[in-house]
Amino acid sequence: MIHAHDGGDGLLDTFGVPGVSAAQLLCDRHPGENIAFTVTDANLGTIDLTYSELREKSARFTAALRSLGVRRGDHVATLMGKSVELLIALLGMWRLEVSNVPLPTGSTHDQMALHLQSSGVRLVICDAEHRRKLLPQGGIPNDASPLVVVARGEAFGYDVAFSEMAAGIGAFAQDGAAPEQDL
Repeated sequence: MIHAHDGGDGLLDTFGVPGVSAAQLLCDRHPGENIAFTVTDANLGTIDLTYSELREKSARFTAALRSLGVRRGDHVATLMGKSVELLIALLGMWRLEVSNVPLPTGSTHDQMALHLQSSGVRLVICDAEHRRKLLPQGGIPNDASPLVVVARGEAFGYDVAFSEMAAGIGAFAQDGAAPEQDL
């Protein structure tokens, strides 16, 4: 419990609002031109992401998840390294009030199958380098395989491209309309 004498009197006004989402608290309430994150890539280069870029891309990603049939309360798995795409995916899921099921990147094929089966995920977002870990025995997706969104690499087969979801292009074009922000 936060008490006024603890210096937390303003915290309840900010964080204790019914219906407030993590995306609103961590992203939407900040000035758009400010840097939200600086991400270091594998080559030690940095990528700056402003709050407005993060807000727009995560809102588009939310709309794309919705168009794929993901609804509030569903479970969506992530099999990703730390990246801009992971930030966008998490904020997009929080906007939709979806539970993230982080999958351990070091899991074996059998462990991955157990994680997927026991968590009841509707969709998996993964980096291309981990895509093969999601294939069932024999390497051929079946009706029981969850839909896969591939980030940081090429999508193949029935997979969905993360880049198209976050940009609102291709199958995820918004017809000039702004992506939904309120749920």
